[in-house]
Amino acid sequence: MRMRPFKLERFFAAHEFNVRHTLCSSDCEPLSQAELLEMADDDSMELWDNLKLGYTESLGAPHLREEIAGLYADVDPAEVLVCSPVEGIFVAMNAILEKGDHVICGFPDYQALDEVARAIGCEVERWTADEGQGWRFDPAWLQKHIRPDTKLIVVNFPNNPTGFLPCLEDFERIVYWRASAAPTCSPTRCTGTSSSRMARGCRPPATSTTGRSAYMGCPRRSGWQGSGSAGW
Repeated sequence: MRMRPFKLERFFAAHEFNVRHTLCSSDCEPLSQAELLEMADDDSMELWDNLKLGYTESLGAPHLREEIAGLYADVDPAEVLVCSPVEGIFVAMNAILEKGDHVICGFPDYQALDEVARAIGCEVERWTADEGQGWRFDPAWLQKHIRPDTKLIVVNFPNNPTGFLPCLEDFERIVYWRASAAPTCSPTRCTGTSSSRMARGCRPPATSTTGRSAYMGCPRRSGWQGSGSAGW
């Protein structure tokens, strides 16, 4: 597998930390470690005080996976993988896709969402947002373009970079048409709500990737993968 250069990250590498002000970040002002610990309850502080900087289980610490599963309505800890968001995208797509598969991916997007599938050798079809409708992704387009051989539908809500979040009716229509053909991959770095709703509405099978940076104020390149199947 050979992927093309990640243009956004190359831009950030050159400019993000060499300017006085930046307006391009998708995350809110991060918390300090002291601010974060002020929110901890007694049990969490005990875990923190006794934390050892060693290896944990490859899927993530069991108690952490249990807490993450609790953010969803219908996900078991066995269906959670602790990882960085881009790692979750890579793992999910390599588990689901094969060369020649048809993939529908919302656009504009975070480049990894379509680039990994393209590098695998998939036929990637862009579902382009309608700027005239506030960057809406029209479910009617999905109805027309989904195929019997569509292997995966990739959505990113709230959308990066536009911030668009579908109304509940559009969500339900996306889920309805998705159910006729393909699993759904729902990466999000902006909110736990959209990720949770998509995973709950689509499973099985579905997978949702969430990072802690944008909506938790903890940009530590960490997050998780929640799926509708422990086998993914």
